Amino acid sequence: INSKFVGLVPLNHRIILTSAQIKNTFTAILILWIAGIFFSRFLQSVSLVATAILFLLSEKPETKIKEVFKNLISVTLVGILLIYLLSFFNSENHGEYLKVIKNKIPYLFIPLSLVSVQKLSKQQLIFIQYIFIVCCLYSSGWSYYQYLQNSQIYADLYARGEVIPTLIHHVSFA
Repeated sequence: INSKFVGLVPLNHRIILTSAQIKNTFTAILILWIAGIFFSRFLQSVSLVATAILFLLSEKPETKIKEVFKNLISVTLVGILLIYLLSFFNSENHGEYLKVIKNKIPYLFIPLSLVSVQKLSKQQLIFIQYIFIVCCLYSSGWSYYQYLQNSQIYADLYARGEVIPTLIHHVSFA
């Protein structure tokens, strides 16, 4: 492995990303994930896979696993996952359980990726917050526009307990 690659550091014949690259990549992944919340389940999936890859490319991922249990947020997320895993014994419909758990397993990589990233800068956090606000405004603006187009239909739907359509079904605005 040639160590002349920009930003890549060889270590025991493994290529890892530098701390700054991990922080910048993690910021980009967070932005994708936030956009996915409002616009696309695909972006959510891509960002979860990217966090797993980011963890594997971090320096000494095997030691990072131990750090998961030193961080309260990570322990909480792992605990939630364990509750889902243990609910197998309380489930009567194992087919439905497997569908639910299949969607929860990728969230195991969130605590792992959190420990592989050092603290983000204040600028990065503010930028992520602005992205979140812009996505909220755009998505709620789209829903409001839909409401204005057919306000009576949506008033009737809302009276029956149904929600106003959004760009992606799992986000709802009241």
